[in-house]
Amino acid sequence: VEYRVRFDNTAFSVSTTTVGRPPKYTNTFESEWYSYVQQTTNDGYGYGLGAISQPKPGQYVENGYGYMSIVYADLDYGYTLDSGAPDYGKTSIVASRVIFTATKDVDNVAQAFELDIPVLETQIVGQQKVSRTTSAVQIKSLDMAAVNNVNALIAAIPATVTYADKAKVEAAKTAYAALGDAEKELVTGADKITAAEAAISAMDAAIANVETLISAIGDVIYPDSKAKIDAARSAYDALTDDAQKAAVDNYTALTEAEAEYAALEANAADVAAAAAVDAKIEAIGTVKYTAASKALIDEADAAFKALTPTQQGLVTKKDELDLAIATYKALGGMVDTAEEEFKVLEGKTITIADEDAVMLLNSTFDALQPEQIVALDAKLGYSSAEKASAYVAAYEASCAKVSNVKALINAIGAVTLESGSAIETVENAYAQLLDIEKTYVDNYNTLTEARTAYNK
Repeated sequence: VEYRVRFDNTAFSVSTTTVGRPPKYTNTFESEWYSYVQQTTNDGYGYGLGAISQPKPGQYVENGYGYMSIVYADLDYGYTLDSGAPDYGKTSIVASRVIFTATKDVDNVAQAFELDIPVLETQIVGQQKVSRTTSAVQIKSLDMAAVNNVNALIAAIPATVTYADKAKVEAAKTAYAALGDAEKELVTGADKITAAEAAISAMDAAIANVETLISAIGDVIYPDSKAKIDAARSAYDALTDDAQKAAVDNYTALTEAEAEYAALEANAADVAAAAAVDAKIEAIGTVKYTAASKALIDEADAAFKALTPTQQGLVTKKDELDLAIATYKALGGMVDTAEEEFKVLEGKTITIADEDAVMLLNSTFDALQPEQIVALDAKLGYSSAEKASAYVAAYEASCAKVSNVKALINAIGAVTLESGSAIETVENAYAQLLDIEKTYVDNYNTLTEARTAYNK
């Protein structure tokens, strides 16, 4: 019959004596096995589950006390595991387990292991459990700390589960799922987790149903929303405990809908007043920078401000009113900006140097609506369209003068005795430029170089 025990090599100290047994080897655990597994008789010999070293004829097996012999040694030191006991038992190493063969019957071996389990628990990593099969007794490495933890978590789950116990149920479920199959066999009341989980799942479904009903309310409309609000309220009130009710994420939306509906229901006059303001806002239409458009905006705004806070909350087009007010203000701001840009150029001789100011004014002016241009002309006292065109024409003329001089300079080419007339023509054209325009002739050095070369 074959028996197996799993263990962690590092959990055992090396034997401190070699008397009557093989020399000490790295990773042996014979001393611990000897101390906790063997039964010691009065004559000093061990007659328990296994010997501390290789079995010897007449000492362990032949006297009828030993069930098996066990030794674990580092093979790198040349120790032959089955030497010395070819007739009574052999031991071999497979990964992190020791495999024993023995001549005694399975039942007695199982009993021996069961008697020694409490001691083995403290010395072999993990918890030990014996499970018998048709062909072997297996000692499996178990985590009894985890098993005990699961049992404690299950015990903490009350007989009648409420939603407040959800964390306990989930903790027990997670811990139980992490156990191995052998460890799960040691758990008491695993079915309690299943039952509690089913109860919590039903509560979660009820919560989800309430949240769905609340979400379905949408915008509150009188009287259409009443049925939806009542259905959500009934489902919420049917929840079993405070913890379950507290888990409804959108409960605030329900209370807000109820309050809003109550206001609508109790204040029909408020609804009518709000509707009248909505009508005034709608009458504004497209916002223009005119006195008529401003009058409509001011009328709607004044009507809104005259409402009570409750009535204001019922106005559905408040955003449109805010946008109309902001739009009219922006249109006026554009006129003010254009006025400032015109005044920057008033009285100036427009040149190429005024490019930024002219282009900015032109861009601003092009964006104005006809109504804004009328208002701008009234503020300036002259035709803004004519003045803007004049500024652009003056700027373009200055640019043309500079470009012409630059082109004449480039046309000089190689200086010869015949270049005098061309150079003089360019110099005269350059002299006609304003000082600020001259700074934009970036090839002027070519002209001076040509004059120097010609004079030589």
